[in-house]
Amino acid sequence: MLNELYLAAAALERCDVKPIELHPHLDPMGKNALVLQVLLGADGQPKRFSVLSKEVAGTLMRIPGGSDGSSFPGFNLPPPLLCFRKTPVEKIKRRIKALQRRPPSILWIKRFTQKLLARSTPGEFKGLRSISKIVSWLEADLQNAGDELTNLKHLVEAASKTPFEALDFSKRLSRQLATSIGDFNPAEALLVVEWLFTDTKVPVYLDLADLESGTFAVADSRTSRALNDFFLKTNPAAYDSQTRGKTAPAKRKNKTAAAEPPAAVRDAYTGNECSLPPKFPEPKLAEMGNTKLFSNNTAEAKCFFRYGLGDTRTFVVSPETVHRLSAAIFTLAGDDAALVALGGRVASGKTCRLLPGDKKQLLVAYLEDEPLADDRYVDVFGETARDFIGADYGEKTRLILETLDAREAKTPDALIRLFAIGEVDAANKQLRLNRSLTVHQLNAAAKAWQAGAKNCPPVRLTKWDRENKRRVEKFRIVPGPMDVALVLNQVWKTDAEEGLSSYLLESLSRNDALDIFLAGPPLQTRKARFGLNTLLVRMRPVFARAAMFKVTRQDRELEWLENLRPLSEKARRDVLKAVALAGIFLHLLDKHYETFMKDTFYQIGQLLALADKLHFHYCKWVRTSEKDREKGKISAPTELLGNAVFNTALDNPARALRQLATRIQPYKGWATTYRGEDADEATRILKAMSNCEPSITKNLEQLGKVEHLDDISKAQLMLGYLADVSGDE
Repeated sequence: MLNELYLAAAALERCDVKPIELHPHLDPMGKNALVLQVLLGADGQPKRFSVLSKEVAGTLMRIPGGSDGSSFPGFNLPPPLLCFRKTPVEKIKRRIKALQRRPPSILWIKRFTQKLLARSTPGEFKGLRSISKIVSWLEADLQNAGDELTNLKHLVEAASKTPFEALDFSKRLSRQLATSIGDFNPAEALLVVEWLFTDTKVPVYLDLADLESGTFAVADSRTSRALNDFFLKTNPAAYDSQTRGKTAPAKRKNKTAAAEPPAAVRDAYTGNECSLPPKFPEPKLAEMGNTKLFSNNTAEAKCFFRYGLGDTRTFVVSPETVHRLSAAIFTLAGDDAALVALGGRVASGKTCRLLPGDKKQLLVAYLEDEPLADDRYVDVFGETARDFIGADYGEKTRLILETLDAREAKTPDALIRLFAIGEVDAANKQLRLNRSLTVHQLNAAAKAWQAGAKNCPPVRLTKWDRENKRRVEKFRIVPGPMDVALVLNQVWKTDAEEGLSSYLLESLSRNDALDIFLAGPPLQTRKARFGLNTLLVRMRPVFARAAMFKVTRQDRELEWLENLRPLSEKARRDVLKAVALAGIFLHLLDKHYETFMKDTFYQIGQLLALADKLHFHYCKWVRTSEKDREKGKISAPTELLGNAVFNTALDNPARALRQLATRIQPYKGWATTYRGEDADEATRILKAMSNCEPSITKNLEQLGKVEHLDDISKAQLMLGYLADVSGDE
């Protein structure tokens, strides 16, 4: 990962962009929870309380210090604050959740809190052992801080008088918070009740009750920014006992003792003599949290120590270079709230975004000549078609694709760099991909992708929009590159009770998806063939069910639309994306719709679709009573004529045609003589079937010799079967 970050840092410096650096001793509070603000008096005891919004909390910094989770001035109070002997916590939780749906008056909540308070006893804090130590260290470090940190210095002075882990502080805080419930609005008051009486962690941020005039509160992003600037300028020692305290040297294990450090080391990037950093920083990235820039379990690789390469000597970089790399990744992909608090801009959706998938993977993309350009290049790689109704990939990326045209006309050889950082497990992340390409190459790949998505027939599917109570019809969904992995990694199965369902079984990685989008032959061609094969195998049951849906939707529309069991919204969306992906794969394999739609296998697919329509039309007018027809109930089998031979046709089309020829005779005979209601539909179907026959019969002899179809022919047959036929509208 360090090499990619060095390139990013160099690009920022060439463009005179001041990177945003978060000092390693600071950590954002986080933007996912409301925070209890505790305002302390000069004696260090709580005087007032308030609730900070998620947006404000995300802009505040805290100083972590120790493995027990202690930090200052923000930390999590270990629950429970108040305990019950007999009443289960889950019962109180359910009660509070019920009240939160429709909050009662604040007077009622005050009475409710007093009843609970009378039956509870204070809990003893089991954590926070290091807060007092952090306060004492910080008090010494802030002596030379400027006026902008005056209130923070006063807060540290007040906090030094309070043993946070002591039982008396727990009693005072919980009792005082419970009696201050009237100072909150009803929604906040119920949240405070949940904090007090359940096992929910309480995020706390300390501040002063009495601020000096003309200065910022401690719970203000400007104070956090000033503290970050002060730390970057003074670079104090880490706020933990291992660094600050005097600890006895650890006993050396046999054969794992570190060799004496070399007299001089040289930075791997600059070549300058340097010292070694004590450790690599862990900047907080968007969606990913704290991320180690470099880690190496040298304790398990004893040879590193044998050759003097243990710990940070494994890869030699100076502290200055480490700061540059940390600032570069934080500027391009840092936590959004923390970036804004430190004077930067939001990175999510501009230079980084989370890729879809089961494990988190953060994609970073930037133009090397203009790293902080407003152009959302990351969307070209990571955007997807998320639902049936909403905008697809083509609509979402329209503006950036228009920008690419202008960029190409101006600087076609400008480099776009992208890399992704992915989770290995909950604690470890690593580089998952690294690419660079020119604006011209990206523009060509994006246009080829859009053209490939249209290299297929329209497939009309319908969904009922429950929110707006309307019928939504879609002919085509343009998928994004990441949709290749999302669609092809789903395995579908059918069940008589539950209908269609899917589960995840990875066959293509997100790297493979980008290869299909960007790589070029021969790698792109090979992976397109694999993708087409996987699509045909895994989507076959969904295609068969979708074809039935297309035939029966007109007469059983409400039943099909409102009952998602036969073909769920997810299945309908994936069918349209899979059809477009088939078009993309065929386009990459030099097979084009305007040509293969006239070929034998496509016409066989159309013939099967028409056989389904004829069979259903027969069932409607022969097997169904007039009373049932008026209700929209058609007495048709669960598997229509073309649907019954579809799977056979994908393996051996000649055998499927023989079976179809035998079974279709009674229905064809009926359609020829039928003169009743809707007879024109029967005539239209027969005419359409006769139009398919010439393309099939001219190659009938060759079809008889085919024992197994190749994937390209199967894809053409499948597209023909799902495609709208003349008159569907």
